[in-house]
Amino acid sequence: QILSKLCDHICFGAETEDAAALMKTAEMLLTPLFSEKLRLHLDQGLSFPSARSAALADCGLDAALLATPNNILAVEYCKAILAQNSNLKPIVIHREGSYHDTLPDTENPSATALRALMERGENWQSYVPEEAVSLFADAPIHTLSHGEKAILYRLRTMSDREFEALPYGSEGLWRKLMHASRSCADLDSIIAATKSKRYTRTRIDRMILCATLGITEEMRTTSAPYTRVLGFNDTGREILRSVKDSEYFLNIGQRTDHEYALFEQHCSAIYSLFAQRPEDPEQERHYRVVYQK
Repeated sequence: QILSKLCDHICFGAETEDAAALMKTAEMLLTPLFSEKLRLHLDQGLSFPSARSAALADCGLDAALLATPNNILAVEYCKAILAQNSNLKPIVIHREGSYHDTLPDTENPSATALRALMERGENWQSYVPEEAVSLFADAPIHTLSHGEKAILYRLRTMSDREFEALPYGSEGLWRKLMHASRSCADLDSIIAATKSKRYTRTRIDRMILCATLGITEEMRTTSAPYTRVLGFNDTGREILRSVKDSEYFLNIGQRTDHEYALFEQHCSAIYSLFAQRPEDPEQERHYRVVYQK
């Protein structure tokens, strides 16, 4: 929605280079026919990924396209373009290598492998561009495990109404997460007790993230009130200049007194609790602002 007001193309990586196939799959996922087929296979007891693949096959499309993570995200971009009737044109960059490899490949190391090296304090510098080494060298390392108690505190102190207001909690899933949060000892146990064939780990993770940050369904579906530009080159400067006299220009930048900006600061303060070593939240926020610039 934000990019559609400023750009004419959106560029992303995918395991396939076939932008037309991604868009065709996205079109089908938005049809009533696909929804009907998906519901049928879910009611038969298939997991969501399996039901989605079976439904696509029923609709005459190659379900293998959605077997890899970058393709899945790429199709979501295409769905958003279609759903919003945006004029954005997708440009696909072919992603090579395995997304979830735990050992770093010399040519195409996965982000999973690099994060593991950083967390263990092992050599990761040789796998990234030289320009990136200095940016990441002194960056605070954050992991889910270091912030687990902060998540557990939030989950165990939420009211029934707060659980009900969570995004992605339809069909009574919010109630299942609520009961697990009040009876399980750790985060992995909560997730294991909540997920099922019908409800994927990814969906549960999103619910827990929303719970931790205090994001409701109403907040999730409300348009961003402004656009915070993190950086731009000469071309970007021209784009910003071209919209300077338009109504949209009023929404570019960060208004520190805006309710949305205050919420961003709230999320940053929580993020500091996930640092591998204790960090001053104000210093950490300053680091991220400098890094973004």
